[in-house]
Amino acid sequence: IISDFKLSNAQFGWLTSGFAFGCLFSNLCGGFILDRVGVKYMWTIAIVGWSSMMLAQAFVPNYPIFVFVRILMGIFEGVNFLAMDRAHADYWVIDEDTIEKDGNNNESNENNDNNNSSNVVRRHHRSFHLSLSLLGVFLAFVIGYPIFSNTVPKYGWRATFIGLAILGFVSALLFLVVYREQDSSKKSTSKGILVWEETKMLLRDKSLLAVCWSFGTFGYVL
Repeated sequence: IISDFKLSNAQFGWLTSGFAFGCLFSNLCGGFILDRVGVKYMWTIAIVGWSSMMLAQAFVPNYPIFVFVRILMGIFEGVNFLAMDRAHADYWVIDEDTIEKDGNNNESNENNDNNNSSNVVRRHHRSFHLSLSLLGVFLAFVIGYPIFSNTVPKYGWRATFIGLAILGFVSALLFLVVYREQDSSKKSTSKGILVWEETKMLLRDKSLLAVCWSFGTFGYVL
């Protein structure tokens, strides 16, 4: 990419940062939309959008358009972590007392696919549940980097983007077919003032701010 567009290190840095700017934007407003649309369709749209921008990158004619496409791709990318967190929250929504009561009738729960409590992860299993989802991110790094280090020199970066786009479209279709929306992921009926009051309360939570700071430090190093 650097040689084809004759980019300086600074220009390539801005090209990379464009992706982060897009993620920043979608993180600011994506959660608000996700609460109203639900995980299944919002995440499917994000995957399709990400794949479309990946495909668009294969045909960018110049640097400014490349930066613009990277920003758009970042917007769709930013939805992924939001949707994953919301999906976990939907499966964790029922309290322990409800689970214990329903646990006395496991047989009936297994025969009732619409019973959300049969899908809820208990509190002491939640970290493990979350770790399984995050494995996908780092597994992609482990598999992808060796593959791309061979495909880019052999077929070029444009062909590699096309291949990734195709995989993305296939993933979107599989997700749409397989994922089951929880009842707790239905559209929110909260008023805007309630959302703002909740946000102010969260911003005063020192533990949450510490988590945000730690995660931000991780992202900077990464």
